[in-house]
Amino acid sequence: MASTILCPSRGRIRLDRQSFVAAGGEGDIHVHAGSAYKIYRDPAKALTEAKLRELAQIDDPDVIVPEEIVLAGGRPVGYRMRFVADAVPLSRLLTRAYRQRHGLSPDRIAALVGALRERIASAHRAGCLVVDASEQNFVCDADHRTVMALDTDSYQTPSFAATALTPSVADPRIVASGFDEVVVRRYLALSAGDLGDVDVGDFAALHRDHAVGLAVVHEQ
Repeated sequence: MASTILCPSRGRIRLDRQSFVAAGGEGDIHVHAGSAYKIYRDPAKALTEAKLRELAQIDDPDVIVPEEIVLAGGRPVGYRMRFVADAVPLSRLLTRAYRQRHGLSPDRIAALVGALRERIASAHRAGCLVVDASEQNFVCDADHRTVMALDTDSYQTPSFAATALTPSVADPRIVASGFDEVVVRRYLALSAGDLGDVDVGDFAALHRDHAVGLAVVHEQ
């Protein structure tokens, strides 16, 4: 279904079936005039200006962070970001057939692993955590020379908890019962020894419920 959004730097933009390129867990991705737009299915979960500013502290052009909030009906519904043309999902490189077909040597794969590591390190240097480190959230260019990080709006930033976790990358001890960002935030505080206003009973509750936060702590 077609819709019109307001982008501060681009004006009014009509998004429709022609602009649609992909559907994600939280929303749809559209491309218009060289920029990509993520539109949330639930506007209540839309990225805030405060979190956008914290994500902007990631100083790495290959970590594709949101650039500006877009509106519909006067409220935030998504954001604009740089469009990565001809991107190859990193998951494709996991198959031997793909690597052989494109002549990707072990040295080339090692270089891409190094690039992937640098993307994650860039987020860490800005005080952020990737958390949802799924191979679906990283792509490489058509020449297989570098790796770029996508879906960065779900990252944990200094003031905001993470908002997504792919079950396939979660700690195997975690019950697949959904992602509770409040639980993760509390688990991180407990793990760091910063109890603050966290009740001691929370610690028992975290272990009883097999907190999702375990996967986040492993990244640290």
